[in-house]
Amino acid sequence: MQLPPATIPILKTWHSSEGIYIYGSETRIVLSNIPDAETEQFEKRATLFAAELHRVTGHHPSVVSHQEPQTGDICLNIRREAKHSLADEGYQLIVGAWATINAPTMRGLFYGTRTLLQMLKQSRSLPCGMAQDRPDYPERGLMLDLGRKYLSVGHLENIIRELAYLKYNLLHLHLSDSPGFRLESERHPEIVAEQHYTKAEIRSFIALAQDYHITIVPEIDMPGHMNAILATRPHLGLDPAVGSQPHVGAGYFLDLGNEEAFTLMRDLLEEYLPLFPGPYWHLGADEYVYPWEFVKYPSLVAASRRYCGPDAHPRDIFYYFLNWANDIVKAHGKTMRVWSDTLDRDGTIHADTDIIREHWKYGLSAREVVDLGHRIMNCNLDMLYYTPPEHYSDSRAIYEAFEPHHFQDGTIEPHHPLNLGAKLHFWGDHAAKLGLSEQAVVAGLHEPLRALAQKVWGGGNVGAYEAFQEIVERVGSSFPIDE
Repeated sequence: MQLPPATIPILKTWHSSEGIYIYGSETRIVLSNIPDAETEQFEKRATLFAAELHRVTGHHPSVVSHQEPQTGDICLNIRREAKHSLADEGYQLIVGAWATINAPTMRGLFYGTRTLLQMLKQSRSLPCGMAQDRPDYPERGLMLDLGRKYLSVGHLENIIRELAYLKYNLLHLHLSDSPGFRLESERHPEIVAEQHYTKAEIRSFIALAQDYHITIVPEIDMPGHMNAILATRPHLGLDPAVGSQPHVGAGYFLDLGNEEAFTLMRDLLEEYLPLFPGPYWHLGADEYVYPWEFVKYPSLVAASRRYCGPDAHPRDIFYYFLNWANDIVKAHGKTMRVWSDTLDRDGTIHADTDIIREHWKYGLSAREVVDLGHRIMNCNLDMLYYTPPEHYSDSRAIYEAFEPHHFQDGTIEPHHPLNLGAKLHFWGDHAAKLGLSEQAVVAGLHEPLRALAQKVWGGGNVGAYEAFQEIVERVGSSFPIDE
C-alpha cells in the first residue's frame, strides 16, 4: 500500500492508483464550471496560485477558462453538489494525467491548491491517486501580540502566506497593550505609538488576507491593559495599588465608574469597527481587577448599583460593560470575542451568550462555558502559548498530547458543536527586555504552527513525532517567514 503524500495537515483519505502526474513547462491552470458571477474572483485566485507555483517549481502556468484539460494541467472545478460531503472548506483532489481539484466553494478549492502546492514543492512528478479532505474544526488560528512587539508589515504579510500554506484561516491581531497602541487614529492621535500601522497599511493587509482566505480578528484590549490609552487621561484609570496589583502601573485598569470612560471606549470602537470588514471584534476583557477586589473600589461598586440596581453585585459593572460593548459590536454586524479568564457567574447579570469565549485559563471551566451555551475557542495556556522566556510552545507536546477538545482545565466532547477550534499565541511580555527580533518571533512559531495545523484540521497523526518531523522538513514553507 502506497503511503499518502507528505502534506501538513495529513490528508484525511488517500487512495493511490497507477501512474505518475508530471508538472511541466506546458502545464496550465484550467478553470471549469465557474459561475459567471464569480469568474473574476476565481481568476484572481488562480493567478495567485500560478505565481506560487512559479515560486516553487520555476514554471509559471497560464490560466485559462472553459477548456478541456490536457496532460499535465491543473483543473480547478466548482461542484456545488459536493457540499453535503465536503462542507464549506473541503475538497477532492484527483491526480491522474492531469490534476483536478473539486470543491463546492472557492475556499475549498483554495485548500486543495495548498495541498497540491506542498506536493509540487517536493517533486514535479506526483503519484496518481485520489484524496478527500476537510477540516474537523471551523477555526484554526494564530494570535500575535503586536501591542508589546511590533512586527513589520512585510513580516505580517509573509505570516499570512505561511498560515494559508498550512490551511489556517484566522489571524488574531492584539493591537494594543500596556507598551503601545499600534493603530493610526484620527480621533485620538495622542494614544498612538511611534511604531504603528497606518489605516492604509491595514486595508492593504486585510486585502492580502482575503486573497489567502484568512480572517483578521482585531483586538483593542479593554478595560484592562489600558496604560497606553490612558497615559494622557490618568483621571480615567483606577489606582492598582488600592488592590494587590500595584506592579501593573497607573492606567492599567479603566475606571468603569467614570462615565467619561464609556465615551472614550465608544469613540475607539466606532472608529475602528468599520476599518475591519471581517465578522469578529475582540474586546480583550482579560486581567481586569481581581473579582474579590471590586469591593475596594467605591466607583465600581457605585456604578454597579447605578446601572444594575440597588442589589447589584460589585462585579456587575464589568458584565454591564461587556454587554454594552457587545451591543455596539453587533450594531456593526459583527460578533464579539473575549478572553475567558474574567468571566464567571458571580454577578446578578451575566455576559451575553452570543459572545465567543477564548479559553486560556481561569474563570469558568470549558465544560461550564459550553453548558451555558457559549461558543468557545481553545487557547490552552499550557500548550498553545509562546511567551519567551516563560513559555515555549512545545511542538512535540502538541503533536503527541494535544487535541482541540483538551482545554487547560479539562476536556469536553470531541467535535463539540460549540467548540470552534484552537489557536496558537505569541505573547511579547518580555520581548523588549530580551531584545527579541522579528526573526526570532517567527522562528519560534515555525514548528508549533505545523503541529497545531495537524491537530486542528484533524485526521490523526502520521506516526511517531520523528516521522512528522520528516514531513515538516519535506513540506517546508511556501514563503519563508524569516525572510
